[in-house]
Amino acid sequence: MAIRENIDVPWQCASGNCGTDRLVVEDGAENLDPPRRRERARLGELVDEGYRLACQTYTRGDVTFSWDPDQVGLDDEPGSSSGGSRAGWAGTG
Repeated sequence: MAIRENIDVPWQCASGNCGTDRLVVEDGAENLDPPRRRERARLGELVDEGYRLACQTYTRGDVTFSWDPDQVGLDDEPGSSSGGSRAGWAGTG
């Protein structure tokens, strides 16, 4: 989603491995495809808390999300899933 829609979310690998592009879905979760195996494996229980990976998520309608502009990959920040956030993009995928 982030690359396709040119969203300014930090990312490194674009393959679901690093976790740098994790987002918190604020509104419109019903307009997202279900999490795929790779996304679930990478995010674990964070998926149940509303997190998704921008590189692995496809939209079917309006979605609003937020992210920490300074976040690092999940391996670089073990056990941490959030910090400050800024408003993300809302649009149609």
